[in-house]
Amino acid sequence: MRTLLGRRVIAVIVFWAVTTSLVGALGASARNPERWYPSRWGADHLAVNWRFTDSFPGGAVRRRVFAGAREWNKAKQTMTFDHVEGEPDYEAYSTSVCPKLEEVEKNGVHWGTVPGGGAYTVMCTFPEGSAGGRAELHSFQIMFGMNTHWYYGKHKPRFYQEDFWSYATHEFGHAGGRIQGGDGHGHFPDSREYCRPTPKAHQSMCQTAPAGTTFDRTINGLDRYVFGGAY
Repeated sequence: MRTLLGRRVIAVIVFWAVTTSLVGALGASARNPERWYPSRWGADHLAVNWRFTDSFPGGAVRRRVFAGAREWNKAKQTMTFDHVEGEPDYEAYSTSVCPKLEEVEKNGVHWGTVPGGGAYTVMCTFPEGSAGGRAELHSFQIMFGMNTHWYYGKHKPRFYQEDFWSYATHEFGHAGGRIQGGDGHGHFPDSREYCRPTPKAHQSMCQTAPAGTTFDRTINGLDRYVFGGAY
């Protein structure tokens, strides 16, 4: 994670790139919003609009993105991800530069090359903006790697495939502003009991998810708990 020009925060998530450091236990700090969500959507952006870019595939690929966003909407918090209906896709644009300030909430879901495969999320904040002592989010960009062995279905992927639905849920978790805490990038550390490689234990916002699994399609207790502390 790094910052650039005071308004760009990048969180790069590749599920199989394991980070071994542990930054404390979850404990009572789980509901400390600043720990997990140093930047959040302000009062004017609690319905966070987003669109695909025009290079994004259709069909089942888009349906899985909708499913990932919907998981966080079902948490019944004050912030929701709302796909803009009736408007054309964005023309493809770079995720390496934040949208202009007059393009507030130009939130895009992109399709392109991701080194090593997987997906990442880019968060942008206002240069001078703050709300309650915290930075206010400007926009988010989610990039899915077209060079990944994705599985787009509803069943179980093969052992060498990454479950696209699980990634979509995970990346929208970051798009809510969860870019800090845990391993330093907003993840529950893999070493904790709630990230054991079993379906009932694994949280969507753990550091990694084994290929061939569907553990992270839905958000579970701790995912909801931490999200609720911010919104």
